[in-house]
Amino acid sequence: MPIFIITKNADHLSYFNNNIDTLQQAIKEKSYSRAEQRGLRRSLIMYQMMFEELVDGYTTIGLSHTEGLYGELRKKVHVVENEIDRLELALIDDINHQQYQEKLTLAISGAAITLFMTIVLLTFSRKITQRLATVNRMMKDIAEGNGDLTVRMNDNGKDELAELSHSFDKFTSKLQTIVTGIADISQQLSHAASE
Repeated sequence: MPIFIITKNADHLSYFNNNIDTLQQAIKEKSYSRAEQRGLRRSLIMYQMMFEELVDGYTTIGLSHTEGLYGELRKKVHVVENEIDRLELALIDDINHQQYQEKLTLAISGAAITLFMTIVLLTFSRKITQRLATVNRMMKDIAEGNGDLTVRMNDNGKDELAELSHSFDKFTSKLQTIVTGIADISQQLSHAASE
């Protein structure tokens, strides 16, 4: 039995069972009393039964890593490990897909926001450019043209360009008053000189 426990080879039970008759014959041949012989035979039979139970137990549990309950457990553990590996790969694929979707969403959102801001900035830029062009054209007309000081910008806004337009309107109004006053004085002087 000790050799079986070490090697876990079920052939040791067969070897023991094949030699039990020889062992019993040896007990009969020795000069033991009947009571001692019965005790030895009983012990030998109990030893045989316990050995058979031990071998049966080991066979049920598994004499190697591929047999018995141990083998079944090992196979199930391998199935579970394979399933976990498969789930891990599926989760990694899912995570990669989600990351790709998030990156795509962020890229599209960024492009949309950039496009919107570009349109807004271009619109404001165009309005400011148009208003500056109008102010510039009117000042140029006054500076280069026939000097019509009755022209007013009449800008109704509340921003810096509207303030510039109002200041320009005040300036031309005062300039018109001064020029009108000079024209009146000039006319009076001209009448006084002709008299």
